[in-house]
Amino acid sequence: MNSELNKAYSEVCYILKFLGNKYINKLPKKLLSLFEDNKNPKYIPNIKPNIPLEEQELLPDTINILAMLKLDYWCKNENEKEELVKLLTENEKKYQEEIHKKYDTDNIFKNKDNSKQTKQVIEKNLTIIPEEKWYNKIIKKLKSIFRLNKYY
Repeated sequence: MNSELNKAYSEVCYILKFLGNKYINKLPKKLLSLFEDNKNPKYIPNIKPNIPLEEQELLPDTINILAMLKLDYWCKNENEKEELVKLLTENEKKYQEEIHKKYDTDNIFKNKDNSKQTKQVIEKNLTIIPEEKWYNKIIKKLKSIFRLNKYY
């Protein structure tokens, strides 16, 4: 198992301790032992019991596990389950829309076109200084020397 999932199991075990026996007794013993056996013993969750879970910085896997536990074991009736499923479905749709917007091929190419246009605008605003050839520089220098000599 990966270390993030082990950390999530640690966070779930820590949260379960604060929820109490009312919630723990509703869970199968095998599931509880899975959490306990696979949690990361070195990881100490940074969860404060006096702050709501929504405001805590939980790992995404922890949130997913808690949602699964609520759906499968802690919902009181079918209406509550349906509402939770509806909420999870809406969240998934929003997430998929964000991903689609972020990685949409049409938008990727539009952004590249915009960057080309800004480069062109920047290039137009810069003044171009023509580079003088080395022999023209020598000739100019010699002319300036001879002009100085005329006045003496």
